[in-house]
Amino acid sequence: MSIYGLKYWDDRKRAYFTQENNAIEHILKCCLPACISPLESCGPTASLNCQASLGLEIEIQTQGGYRPQPEDVLMSFFNDPNNFASMRAAWPGLDPDKLPGNEVARWYPLAVRKVFGNACEFVGAISFEQAATHIREGRAIQVCLRSPGHFVALVAYDDERAEFILKDGWASRWPDGDGFCKRLARSEYETNLKPQSLVYS
Repeated sequence: MSIYGLKYWDDRKRAYFTQENNAIEHILKCCLPACISPLESCGPTASLNCQASLGLEIEIQTQGGYRPQPEDVLMSFFNDPNNFASMRAAWPGLDPDKLPGNEVARWYPLAVRKVFGNACEFVGAISFEQAATHIREGRAIQVCLRSPGHFVALVAYDDERAEFILKDGWASRWPDGDGFCKRLARSEYETNLKPQSLVYS
C-alpha cells in the first residue's frame, strides 16, 4: 500500500474546512485596512481538518437550531477572557491577554478538549519519520509552516513518494485556489516547520 490515510483523509465534503469563509475572518476583513491580511484562523481550521479527517465528533448546534462553523467556536474559545485563567494554567509561559490565543499551539489541547471533548497533544518538534509513523498508526498532525507562518493538517502519507498529504484552510494561497489534499515533500517538512506540532487521536 502506497498511501496511508486517516479515515476521511480524502473526503472533501465531510472533512475539509477552509478558513476563508469563517464568520470571524469576515469580521476582520470588514474592519481591517485592505493592506492587512485578515486571515487569522488557520490554527482552528487546521485543528478541525485533523479532527474531521479522523471522524471525530465536531458538530455544534445551538438550541435554536443554528449550526456555527466549528472552527469559529474554537477560535472564540482562544480569545474569550473567561478562558484566560485556564489557558495560563495550561501554559504559563505566555499571557493570553497579550496575544491571540489561536496562535499558541500549547493551548490547543485544552481548547480542543473543552470545545469538542476530543484529544490532542502538543509535541513541539517532530521528525519526518515520527510524523509518518503517527499517520500510519491513524493519528492526525497539525503543523505550523515557518513561511508563511501558517498551520496545516497532515492527514495522509505517501510511502512511495515520501510525501505527506495535507489539508490547507487557506485555499487561495495555492495557484489552483484549492487547499484540499496538497503535497508536502520531505525537504520542505525538514526546513520549513516551526516546533509547534500537535498530534490528534
